[in-house]
Amino acid sequence: MINYNENNEGMRTATAVKYANKYLVQGHPFYDHYTSPQFVGFKPDMADTNLMNIILLMSGYIVSGQIAVKHWKPWNRWTKAIAMTKGKSINLNVRRMYRPTGSILNTIVHETVHIVDSHHSYTFGHGSNDPTGKSKTAPYLIGKLAEEYYETGKLYSYNELYAL
Repeated sequence: MINYNENNEGMRTATAVKYANKYLVQGHPFYDHYTSPQFVGFKPDMADTNLMNIILLMSGYIVSGQIAVKHWKPWNRWTKAIAMTKGKSINLNVRRMYRPTGSILNTIVHETVHIVDSHHSYTFGHGSNDPTGKSKTAPYLIGKLAEEYYETGKLYSYNELYAL
């Protein structure tokens, strides 16, 4: 499980962590759909492995409880950073938490992809922090898929992923 232990603050964060833990384990429709054989051939941009394998790797980290989520207050109050990873911790910028739960879920899943990417021989990040043209890289794509599923219950087909 992704662990989150904050005192009564961050109900949206607690909810987002709860759903990230649900979505990324076997038996949940999100996990079962995106790890089905139809996605073996779908490789996110800048990745050297497929979507199915990335989600399988993420699940291993979720099940083993190796990831922690914390709130972080950056010294530069004008930073655009929403979150950062350090080791196996996701640090969420408290100055950027006034947004919907689905968006926070997107960030947690996005950062989980980075943690898993940094601990495997596969490469599936997004390069620089400029998001321009990177919507189909694994961190942005899987985060978006989780947010969309949270908000609407939508699961994309193989062809729909290419059209995003």
